[in-house]
Amino acid sequence: MDTNTNLESFLNATFTDAIEHGIRYWANVEEYKWADANGEPDLSGYRASIRENEGGRTYAVNRGVMAQGVRLIAAGFVPVNSHLRNACERALAGDEEVDIDASDADAIVQAGLFAEVIYG
Repeated sequence: MDTNTNLESFLNATFTDAIEHGIRYWANVEEYKWADANGEPDLSGYRASIRENEGGRTYAVNRGVMAQGVRLIAAGFVPVNSHLRNACERALAGDEEVDIDASDADAIVQAGLFAEVIYG
């Protein structure tokens, strides 16, 4: 895979992990699409609508939010643990062996939405 495809695959997989596992303690998922009609990851059209448990604000999470979160974390604008910052740097560089967990995926969503990690 090329660098761009690796990054897009990472963003989609991170999105899926966050929506299915990572954000559930602070938000409810109202709508969610991660794959195309054939069940293959949709690397550009994935999206979710989420609603905060407290306050009830609704947010759209998509490729732009995920990419923004990764960029802000990699650049050091959002304080996170060194493992996640390194993973974001590696993802932006196109590394296909980037491994994160649902908590990290949650932090990427929050960074993309709020420019900080406010939950957890």
